[in-house]
Amino acid sequence: MVSISGHVVRPGQYEVPLGTTLRTLLDMAGGMRAGGELKAWTPGGSSTPLLTAQHLDTPMDFEGVVAAGSLLGTAAVMVMDQSVCMVRTCLRLTEFYAHESCGKCTPCREGTYWMTQILARLESGIDYGRGPRHPPWKPATNIFGRSFCALGDGAVSPIVSGIQYFRDEFIAHYELGRCPVSPRLTRATVHCLSGRGRTDDHHTPPTTDLVTVTIDGIEVNVPKGTLIIRAAERVGRPDPALLRSPRCSTRSAPAASAWSRSRGSASPSRPAPRR
Repeated sequence: MVSISGHVVRPGQYEVPLGTTLRTLLDMAGGMRAGGELKAWTPGGSSTPLLTAQHLDTPMDFEGVVAAGSLLGTAAVMVMDQSVCMVRTCLRLTEFYAHESCGKCTPCREGTYWMTQILARLESGIDYGRGPRHPPWKPATNIFGRSFCALGDGAVSPIVSGIQYFRDEFIAHYELGRCPVSPRLTRATVHCLSGRGRTDDHHTPPTTDLVTVTIDGIEVNVPKGTLIIRAAERVGRPDPALLRSPRCSTRSAPAASAWSRSRGSASPSRPAPRR
């Protein structure tokens, strides 16, 4: 019994012989949705390493999937087309595992937290132009094989395999300050600071035109299109109060600001581990 979900015409449960390929499964599920092109898929749920279109003819059995570099797991196939941002996908999956971590062992408790923070900064454009000073694969290497249960190992699978097959996409987030796949997923710019109370639908590259913005009562001149976090850093406010305003979406704020709002603190803070 194989479960197939995601960007297919007929997601559902299919009873097939062991060793059936993904190509056959896609045909049974009606093919890719809206004429999309296969980009990535998981053979056994979110805790198994990602595979790509080059693995379409991989037999869905234990030996075949392992030979391709993944695991059969629960045979829960998730199909993603070219519209999917792999950085955002890894972030969503890591947020799930960080939430599910019981907090008993340090590698899982600390590692999933920091992987979430690093990926959130990368996806939000906060690290625009800085390069991967804190790459997400570093905490991943300290989790794998070191946690008490398999949740830690499963949490790092999307990140390690995502970087293996889509490294250019991760680097592009650092270089562009936005998602190269879905530009509308980029973060707030100084337009939100200037009073429009919204985030831009795309990242505006810095220009020579200057605008004056006020951050926590301090005025600063910045190039049009500058990210909020960059303007805030110029006046020594790495976590400006406006980023915690309901007028700006939480995805526009620093990675840890959601915790700050929930705890009433003006600076990023970490949740207490569950016991």
